[in-house]
Amino acid sequence: MSARGIRTVSISAIALVFSLSYARLTPDAAAASPTPESACTTLTAAGTYQLTKNLTVHGSCFVIAGSNIALDLGKHSISGDGTGSAITDNGTNFSQIVIANGKISNFLIGIDLTSSSEVSVDSVTSSGNSADGIDVGGIDLGGDSLLDAAKITGNKGAGVIAGGDSLVFSSTISNNGGDGADVGGDSGVDDSKIQGNGGNGISSDSGDNLINGVTASNNAGDGIAISGEETLVTATTASHNKGDGIDLSAEFDSIALTTANSNGGDGVVTVCPSNVYALKAMHNPSNLVETSPPCVNLNNSAP
Repeated sequence: MSARGIRTVSISAIALVFSLSYARLTPDAAAASPTPESACTTLTAAGTYQLTKNLTVHGSCFVIAGSNIALDLGKHSISGDGTGSAITDNGTNFSQIVIANGKISNFLIGIDLTSSSEVSVDSVTSSGNSADGIDVGGIDLGGDSLLDAAKITGNKGAGVIAGGDSLVFSSTISNNGGDGADVGGDSGVDDSKIQGNGGNGISSDSGDNLINGVTASNNAGDGIAISGEETLVTATTASHNKGDGIDLSAEFDSIALTTANSNGGDGVVTVCPSNVYALKAMHNPSNLVETSPPCVNLNNSAP
């Protein structure tokens, strides 16, 4: 990757982290005092709402029908019967939605805000759903969404599907039937464990992504599979996956300070021109696979 390519990825990723963190800490909805909610309902007016009890429901529970809405689950749980969603936008685009502090289980999709953007999901567990754990800001939309301190496990579909310009931060995504995290372009996955999923650990059909401080291991597909240009993978471990450890199938990528050992497929696959620095890759069928023209390699241990 050229210096231009590295600079573009790094600046984009840093801007993404700061912009999403600011949106999370200062949502427009947070200015209002919480309105208590003890039953499933439709939330229309901008404001902050707080769940006051555990709920067991049939079908969908909370319907988001407006923008600038924050729903604090109050450390309570919402359980379903395998249908609907605990929280849904019913296919309508809204923005500035915050969901926080609770557990969701046994729905079709745990949180289905696929049509909305600028969604923040903070400290939520979504497990045992019959399709996906959390869908926010669909891949074909401008997602601008944040998942922070989420635990997404044991869902039969994907763990997380998030649109472009999204960030998955400090989360555990494990033992889901499909991909762990399927993200759009210009997204980041940081400080997260993505393990034991039935598809790829992290998957993206777009580029300009940042993968930092991630453990992507024991997934049935690749640990990390990204097909767009100008992706940066750093300080990451992608080992013991049944497919490749890391497969970056477009050019102008960078891989640095990363380990990819004992995968069923290749350790690292990348398309030149790209940069590979301080890679440790061993006990793979091929430890480092680079297509021509030559890549830049420095201080690698990938015999």
